[in-house]
Amino acid sequence: MNKTIIWIRPTEAASAELEQALTERGFLVESLDGPAGLAELAQRQDLCALLVDTEYLDAATRFRNDLKGLTNNALPLLVLSRRSDLKTRLDALRQGANAFFPPPLDAEAVEEKLAELTDMALPPKSYRIMVVDDDPTQANFAAAVLRKSGMEVCTVTESLQVLNTLRTCEPDLILMDMYMPDASGVELATIIRAEKALMHIPIVYLSGEHDPDKQLDALSVGGEDFLTKPVRPKQLVTTVRNRIDRTRQLRAKTQGPSYGEGDPGLIRKHILELLERMQRTPGKGQATGLFYLEINTPSLLLEQVGLGGIDQIMSGIIGIAQGLVQPNDRVGRFGDFCLVILAQRDDEQTLLALAQRIKQAVDSKRFVVGATQASTTVSIGLRLLGAQDHDVNRLIDETLRACHQARAEGEGGIRVQQAGPSKVKSSSDLDSALVERVMDPDNLQIFYQPIVPLQGGNEALYQCLLRLRSSDGVMLNAGAFLPSVEQTGKILKLDRWVIYKALTMLHQVRKNAQTLRLVVSQSASALRDLQRASWLEEILGKSQVQPENLVLEFPFPDIILDLGAAQKYLESLHQRGIGISLNSVRELDALAQHLSLLPINYIKITEGQIHNHPDTWGDLMRNAHRLGIRTIVSRIEHPELLGKFWSNEVDYIQGYFVQQPGADLNYDFAGAVLG
Repeated sequence: MNKTIIWIRPTEAASAELEQALTERGFLVESLDGPAGLAELAQRQDLCALLVDTEYLDAATRFRNDLKGLTNNALPLLVLSRRSDLKTRLDALRQGANAFFPPPLDAEAVEEKLAELTDMALPPKSYRIMVVDDDPTQANFAAAVLRKSGMEVCTVTESLQVLNTLRTCEPDLILMDMYMPDASGVELATIIRAEKALMHIPIVYLSGEHDPDKQLDALSVGGEDFLTKPVRPKQLVTTVRNRIDRTRQLRAKTQGPSYGEGDPGLIRKHILELLERMQRTPGKGQATGLFYLEINTPSLLLEQVGLGGIDQIMSGIIGIAQGLVQPNDRVGRFGDFCLVILAQRDDEQTLLALAQRIKQAVDSKRFVVGATQASTTVSIGLRLLGAQDHDVNRLIDETLRACHQARAEGEGGIRVQQAGPSKVKSSSDLDSALVERVMDPDNLQIFYQPIVPLQGGNEALYQCLLRLRSSDGVMLNAGAFLPSVEQTGKILKLDRWVIYKALTMLHQVRKNAQTLRLVVSQSASALRDLQRASWLEEILGKSQVQPENLVLEFPFPDIILDLGAAQKYLESLHQRGIGISLNSVRELDALAQHLSLLPINYIKITEGQIHNHPDTWGDLMRNAHRLGIRTIVSRIEHPELLGKFWSNEVDYIQGYFVQQPGADLNYDFAGAVLG
């Protein structure tokens, strides 16, 4: 029996191309000019999906729910929209849509999604995995798990045979142990990443190594993921399948060697090829530079033009850059809001002038997205390349850091990093002595600042604030040293140290039969710490601390930069019962748009933000409460505003007006009277 699709659309939204493609696939298409004819189709036994224009989404959702009540099955719902703004996408998501297609209509993508959601799907994808482990028992276990899920597997138990087997096995992914005789996993990954023909293959480590620093060192040479032994079969299969699917999706978008659409493996490959070509024929006195350009306020653009509009703006930025570079230069997109450029000029000053021209052209451009005009500014990091530069991962990482340092200096500028480690030309060089002092735990101390309930109650909630004792005995705030630590890549280790100290305090308080919650600020890098959630689960168990007593706080702007990855990471914390808070909120409207998409417990905005958004902040507070999210206003300096905070249902306040940070947990929550 053929499967029938109901397509509800305005007459002007018809697409003969899509209807023909669906018919050729074997679907029957029942087209309706509106929802009036839906009731007559309710008794059909061959319905398999609903296609609907956003104009009729409410009616289609009601029809779908009625059918579910009769058949106990929900028809797949695909939304074909004539708008691409974030509000429209959110509305479709909240009404249970399985897929959303913004304009222009991609008939092939709709056809493929329908095939995936129905039993007329294409044959299942094949996955070929190469398992590398010197222990045959471990290799056979991983291979058995993967084969049971339908994957093809070839195993290698002698590390020196890896390259030969790679060429015969031709895997979609390499699953590799870290410690092996003759050649370690890290050494093999380094060699594989240097081979042009193999460089695109994702590498996932499966190892008994639990040290986060060693895991990060392994990932820094080109690994995409890290799983620790023993691994659960479901986690292994899901990680492998998702990594291969993601690589295939990104490779499918790549348009030739000069335009990488966000696939890290292919971007690395293209940069390495160009590096080798440039270094084989170096011009006398010539300078080569790697540029990393990033939009400064992506959340504002998302609010204005939606995800589809972001793609149009990024295409416009790429067009501007391509119009200013030379034919032998390369411009490639690198993620949602970034692009990279590789260029060679007569000297460093000419490269810097190119960066300035690109920035000036983008900053002054008005991009037209549908009926909307939007503008943005960008920051640019420029890494000058030396004769010995061959490590593409390190080059990209250093260029990205230079870009973020440029953004931190103000509205976004340009920062140049010389060839060689950590030689940044800007307002100040990295203070290595300061970083060395930070990484000695004897110089660090946690201060605590109370976060006080404004609506009543005596819950003990404190913010953990990191302090550094300088060489002359002065206690320095985190802002004086954390940027330097972030530049060295050691911030993850420091993040974990603060969590460990917070759990130690929570354990001590628990022994005294007290109830306490601690809010611990984490860096943006923590969102990319692959093993953080499992490490937290393990250390919470050892410390015998209830997960809800630990609240991890993340900067909201960095979550927006990679929303999909952040959602998954925060969800993994949420599932373990760990509290989540957002801070560093710059645009309240952007936060309001994302509240329902993130599994969070608290949001924190400053008194200054309330002053800057007098007409919208109260609505944000009330919307947060409807979603079960508690609200904190920090940096309180004007006690006369407490009445306004209370009437707008602010849950907590924090600031020097309440109490200065100190080394002790001595605030009297039960006896606090504010106002």
